Formats: sequence, structure tokens, C-alpha cells
Amino acid sequence: MAAIYVTECYQTGVAANQWIMSPAVQSIQAEYNVPISSSSTQGPPFQPLTNFIMVNTDSACSLAYGLNPTAVPTKHRVSPNDTRFYIVLPGWKIAVIANV
Repeated sequence: MAAIYVTECYQTGVAANQWIMSPAVQSIQAEYNVPISSSSTQGPPFQPLTNFIMVNTDSACSLAYGLNPTAVPTKHRVSPNDTRFYIVLPGWKIAVIANV
């Protein structure tokens, strides 16, 4: 079954120019997957210290995130095998829907 893979972090490594480089060592709060289906599916609320997530997908989908997100196939498309990074707030969720 297709899924998105979410890694929650509370700290990132930065370079002198302040670009986000990667999750900092031992800052991972949670790791889980959310199944991709023909209806919007939400993941669990982000952990209390989470402020950064890394998302990888194994098929085309659309994402949304916020307090009560609903993903729709016409917005925020992500390609198969893509990895994305997002700044988020604790308690928010990510939602995903199939996008073909």
C-alpha cells in the first residue's frame, strides 16, 4: 500500500547562511507512515516539541497540513519518491490523498 513517511524533529542543522540542512542528530521526535488512499487521511498530531518535519512519498499524492487539514488532489502535489521538508507547529497534523 502506498504511504507517506513522516519524520518529526525539534531541531535542524543549519549552515552559516541559515538554510535548513537536515534534522539535527538525536532530534527525532517520531517516525510513522500515513496511508495514501482516494480520500484524505490525517496522521497523528505532531509531538509537543516538533517544529520541523521531513516527508517522503512512494507515489504521487497531494498534502495539506494544519490543525485539521484536508488534502485535495488539486493542490500541493508531491511526486513519487520525493522528499520534502516543512516547518510546522506542535499539535498540527499532515493529511494526504492520492493524486494520479
